[in-house]
Amino acid sequence: MESALFIAPMMMSFMMSSVAPVALFAAGGDLDSERIARGVAQVSVMSMRSVMDMTYDDLVLNDRTGDFSIRGIEVTLPEVAGVPGCTVKVDAMTVIGLDRPDSLSFASEGDGIEVNPACAGEQSAIIQSMLGPDAMNVTHYSATTSYRIGHSSLEYSVLLETAAAGSISINTQLEGLHFELDNRGEPIPHGEVTQIEVTLQDTEALRALLPIFGLDADPVAMATGAMGGVLSEGGISDAERALIDSANTELARVIEDGGSVTLRSGQGVAVSFNEFIGTDGPEDLVELLKPVFSSALVGADNLISSEMLKRALAAPEDLSPNDQLRVAKALASGEGAPRSAAKAAALLLPLAEGGNSEAALNYASLLHGQGDDMSAAYTYALAAGEAGETGARNILDRIESDLDLETILDLQASRVDGLIEPTADVASLRNAARQYANGRGASRNYGHALLLATLAAAGGDHSSRLLAERLSAQFEKDEDVAIWETLKAAQAEKALSLWADGFGDGFGTK
Repeated sequence: MESALFIAPMMMSFMMSSVAPVALFAAGGDLDSERIARGVAQVSVMSMRSVMDMTYDDLVLNDRTGDFSIRGIEVTLPEVAGVPGCTVKVDAMTVIGLDRPDSLSFASEGDGIEVNPACAGEQSAIIQSMLGPDAMNVTHYSATTSYRIGHSSLEYSVLLETAAAGSISINTQLEGLHFELDNRGEPIPHGEVTQIEVTLQDTEALRALLPIFGLDADPVAMATGAMGGVLSEGGISDAERALIDSANTELARVIEDGGSVTLRSGQGVAVSFNEFIGTDGPEDLVELLKPVFSSALVGADNLISSEMLKRALAAPEDLSPNDQLRVAKALASGEGAPRSAAKAAALLLPLAEGGNSEAALNYASLLHGQGDDMSAAYTYALAAGEAGETGARNILDRIESDLDLETILDLQASRVDGLIEPTADVASLRNAARQYANGRGASRNYGHALLLATLAAAGGDHSSRLLAERLSAQFEKDEDVAIWETLKAAQAEKALSLWADGFGDGFGTK
């Protein structure tokens, strides 16, 4: 049954993923986007027809959202699949572009997936007798793929909402994803699996099946006993004992009270693809992944307790700054606590005002994401960058795209306390100029970066000359040129004045 439920989503996800990149590109360009997306989809369909029979009713591109949808799909598997008469019908499959600046991301969704009982083969009659005529159908399917190119990490999640047996979700995360060629020139994936979670929700239908099996014995004891039998060949290890103990606790809760149950890999686990390939049965996998059952959809390290949330909202001063920041980040992201940008901002602002640079960076990011007060967002991002927070440079760059140059320079100039005084040392000038230009380790200040780079370039440093050129090239647009040229002229006067007062002579004494 499990494999049958995944037939349609797997096929559709494969096809939609091949359409996604071109559909996303076309939706944002001046070309005939629907024509391009249709062409790619049609080529994908023809490719799939080499292994199965597939038809569809229509292709639709939503110009407002960029979403691309295939409607009225019907797939019939070939006889070689070993399930004669297996057909799958789908009302709609849609690929959705996700606006995530640091990654290539898209999602696909499917609605009204009808799987012919014949797809279950010999088990068809048993499945239908237990779950009814809709046993194989999926009311909704969604999958999200997000690849962070800079970090070579991949996050993939899939959700299946079945018509008769609850829903199941799978979340995986891979780090350092890349491909190498084997001795035959075939690409082989490499990297580490750092997270696997499988969650079963809406368990009422499955709980109702227990009387059918006539389980007079304790079903939890039977389940964990069977688990122990599979894992006990070499004796029960610590990892296997933790899995069995968590199964005893969580399965008993589900059978008694219902709800969801999650099987997740252990915290901090990182397993290479090569280790996966080398596994030989469940015992090896348990030792590698160290999985445990849990009642929480979110890992315990990310979940905000009711008590902590209540205190954070009513009397945040009673919590440590670290706990306040943890709650604020959960509220901002909506993971671990219900999303509330307003409550997150209320927690982050006092921390940021008190000098917490991580809170300042998160507050700046939140303001920018909400489209609120870009000047304030930029000011807090400048403070975070001055404190050396990782990611401050990225946030500064993004906020600057929503500010005019005059405002940017005014905000930078408002934070001139403690500017590094120029010294006649090329390495010091070059490093300081880069800090001020990037906005990490110093409050971003294009004017001071230009001054320092100009002096270092005059002292013979080609890298600083390149930095000065890059800064100028950044503001070549018509609306920026006059303002930048004014600043450039002023910094040139300062550099000349310093040099004439003896600054340049310092290079000759080194």
